[in-house]
Amino acid sequence: MKVALCTRMPTSLVALPTHRIPWHLQPPSVAVASRCLNPATAKSRVAALDRTLPRGQVKEPSLLYLPAELRNRIWMHTLSGMVFEVHCWVSYGVNSFSTRILNRQKNFLGLLRTCRRIYAEARLIPFKFNAFRIKTDQGLHAFLNGLEATKREAITDIHLVTWRAMHMVERLSDVPQPVLDKLALARLPGLKKLYVDVRIKSTCRDCRRGRCERCDPELGLLEGIWWTT
Repeated sequence: MKVALCTRMPTSLVALPTHRIPWHLQPPSVAVASRCLNPATAKSRVAALDRTLPRGQVKEPSLLYLPAELRNRIWMHTLSGMVFEVHCWVSYGVNSFSTRILNRQKNFLGLLRTCRRIYAEARLIPFKFNAFRIKTDQGLHAFLNGLEATKREAITDIHLVTWRAMHMVERLSDVPQPVLDKLALARLPGLKKLYVDVRIKSTCRDCRRGRCERCDPELGLLEGIWWTT
């Protein structure tokens, strides 16, 4: 989708072909304006503009007038096909996590920011039609604890990186851990695909300290990127 931005110069600043605009009447360049405008001032101006905008003139995006089946196909085409790299929650902050999972395509989830109705219709698609690669098996429960039930139940594809594959098979370990307990399959009723990637090193320092179990349960996946409900 391309958006064209058109600006109109005041008539007092429009020069005839044979005339030249005085330098002191020329509008500042975008670069100069961005350097001179204080971020706090810019934010207050945007808020003031939002308050003065008549709510009756705000229209829903024309995309919402399409049939529901066609809209769903657009949501799926736009918000699917990615593998999100998920580390232990406590290993880094929310902002760095957001950057990490979006390192391939910065605006991958931008569609969910455009309209609350679009968000309501498409908010589960990133969970249902993308894969989540858990970089440490100890952090799997912490990852699931940060999700709402509806989002957790929508997950269909999990890639687990672990060095404890032998613990998943009985009689191959002194302390066997059944797959059901190890992978928390009971918490993923919608799971359809499971890939186990056996690595020599797949542990997290914070997980070994037990910090994952104390992760904030209110921390949702992609918190700050899209609206939470």
